[in-house]
Amino acid sequence: MLDRQKWILIITLLIIGVWHIALGQLFIDDAYIFFRYARHFAEGDGLVYNSGEQIMGFTSPLYVLWLGFWHALGIDLNIIALATGVLCNMAIVAAIYSIVFLATDNFWGGVFAMTLFAFSPKGALPALMGMETALFLALILAAIFFFNENKVLFGAIFSGLVALTRPEGVAFLGLVLFWLVIHGFSNNKITYYWRAISLALIPIVCWSVFAIKYYDGLLPMSMLAKAITYPRYESPFHNSLLLVRYATMPFEWVPEMPVLSWDNVMLGGLVVIGIVYWMAEFLSKPFSIYIVWIIGIGGGYAFVNRYLFPWYFAPFYLGAVIFLVLGILAAIKWILKICQSLEFFRVKNAIKYIYLTVGIVCVGGLAFITVMTAFTMRTSIRLREEAYRAVGLWLNETCPDAIVASPEIGALGLAFKGEILDLSGLVSPSVMDYYRDPNYQFVFPHRIPPRLWVDFQPDVVVSFDRFLTKIVDDAWFKQQYSLILRCSENHPYYGALEVFVSRLSEHCRIEK
Repeated sequence: MLDRQKWILIITLLIIGVWHIALGQLFIDDAYIFFRYARHFAEGDGLVYNSGEQIMGFTSPLYVLWLGFWHALGIDLNIIALATGVLCNMAIVAAIYSIVFLATDNFWGGVFAMTLFAFSPKGALPALMGMETALFLALILAAIFFFNENKVLFGAIFSGLVALTRPEGVAFLGLVLFWLVIHGFSNNKITYYWRAISLALIPIVCWSVFAIKYYDGLLPMSMLAKAITYPRYESPFHNSLLLVRYATMPFEWVPEMPVLSWDNVMLGGLVVIGIVYWMAEFLSKPFSIYIVWIIGIGGGYAFVNRYLFPWYFAPFYLGAVIFLVLGILAAIKWILKICQSLEFFRVKNAIKYIYLTVGIVCVGGLAFITVMTAFTMRTSIRLREEAYRAVGLWLNETCPDAIVASPEIGALGLAFKGEILDLSGLVSPSVMDYYRDPNYQFVFPHRIPPRLWVDFQPDVVVSFDRFLTKIVDDAWFKQQYSLILRCSENHPYYGALEVFVSRLSEHCRIEK
């Protein structure tokens, strides 16, 4: 029979699963780019965004193949993505418990760590956004788990899959390969570890051969487009401070300003204590690979110093939660030792109840913030992604053969089945030369180069008005395009969604 602690863990995991399902899907626009690739793959059109255009506009081959496989069996893409996120996050919190329990032998410390992650906005919401984030972290922790259990071959296989899930996973795989080589020589099991290295390399080698043949290259176009479009920040410490703030503030969703406050310093200090404690006691454990990895990619983000999307931060928060709890438990242990040495037994008991109360209040407060953040995100999705989707379905009826141009191609592209010109360049490399122009100046959220319109002259333009600032007032644009549709509700940040149709287009069955 299961003992009391195992029952508590199972019930806690079930509550966390129900919690995620109750929050519901919060799919962002980029998720639907994966969906369109997966749908084309499932329907036999290949790994393409536009039929016949072999361009790698995604950064997670494994996630696209995963979605496409299940969709080919008739399962809806929304269900696949939501189920993947929820199940992977449940695996993540179980792994968080295991790591903390391994380091401290403290059952309630492990439970606190897993609930702190699961009920915080930074832990729960990325799993519900339709992206590959939760799958990525779950695979990393699965690899570490198998290495820790001395099941090296399984750990190697999962490490290879990590490299196919995010570009940063290639760096993780590199560290794993180095770790395998060192352990192979030190344990005199060179043949066995070389077998593990071969298993780890098979997925990335197979994909590399396919990508070179199919896409004529290994670098995703989406990565190149973002690197060209988004300029470096003026402050050389922008991303460094932003990463620290993100990792050391559980009560905040995505920080906008790279400014640290006293709470970041305090919680950051506890994280540092947790890292020092781990490195002093468990340096040889496989989870140390993760520590080196997040330090490395954090340094890379700081060096590049360009705009970071929210899902890039996820690995840092995962590590921060683990080390924050380790730091708190270490501090409690030291305080209790001092109280015991001074024979302050009443103080000792009081401290235990104080920390228990603070833990419950923290998790409850995080849950409330997560619910409010999810409500705000759902409102934004209704005014943004759902608006794009409605326009895409309308265009299927009125302009099925038109070339539709838009700076955001996720929800629009999933709904509209025709050809789309991506004005951001994620799947349309031909537009990137306009962003390389020395005279082009980026304006957030996105400013489209004026010359691009003149040269491409798409049949239909779908965009929020903030993306079209100054362009709609241009004499050439006014002469060439007519405003056909404007959504009645405004997005609080992007404005109103507008649809323009070229007066010269022969592909639209609407009055211009």
